[in-house]
Amino acid sequence: MLAEMFRYVTTFALEPVRKHGHLKKLIDLEFRYKRGDPAWADHTFNCRTFIVTAAENAPSSARPLFLVLGCL
Repeated sequence: MLAEMFRYVTTFALEPVRKHGHLKKLIDLEFRYKRGDPAWADHTFNCRTFIVTAAENAPSSARPLFLVLGCL
């Protein structure tokens, strides 16, 4: 809990990001992931598999740049 609070206080973020709670949610997800909650294992694996598969199936003419929105 203290580590999360320290991260929140020391992380640069624009005021609207803090005001709407986006930074807090991002930090909460990060620390929940780091605790290694087994309930997230399948979800994390599925997300990574989807991203890798999509990148591999992208047209070869596409620029080698991908944007992944989300976290972890």
